[in-house]
Amino acid sequence: MTKGLKIFDVNLRQNYFSAEILQKSFSLANVVKLNHEELPTVAEMLEIKSENQIDAAKKLREKFALELIVVTRGANGSFLITENETSEFFGLKIEVKDTIGAGDAFTAGMTHGILRGWNLDKINEFANKVGAFVASKTGAMPEFPKDFYNYLNLI
Repeated sequence: MTKGLKIFDVNLRQNYFSAEILQKSFSLANVVKLNHEELPTVAEMLEIKSENQIDAAKKLREKFALELIVVTRGANGSFLITENETSEFFGLKIEVKDTIGAGDAFTAGMTHGILRGWNLDKINEFANKVGAFVASKTGAMPEFPKDFYNYLNLI
């Protein structure tokens, strides 16, 4: 990653977005994270024609010269794409208690991995585990165990 991590975590809410806002936001970022439900809407609004989700994400990454694009797929994991690499993680089996905060937790885990210089697969797995931990608890900000890294190795 270049200096100055600039993450755009797409959150399409009601009608409070436009192609112009998305275009500007993508152009200011070097990392974009969005979910599988947002991807088709974003691709259509930004005139990206694609065959599937991975193709759409690759084209968005190229169009905006992003260093990394991330698509989360809820219980089905996520995929991360750079110029030269794609990492897919297929999710974790957990008992979901509350999904509020799970996407933000994923982004925090992803950011942690990027800043530590981890490889794409390790970032992807860690971010999914952090998001899954939050989704397995009630409330958007559950208390993390003191031995969180050891805990994550168990799930």
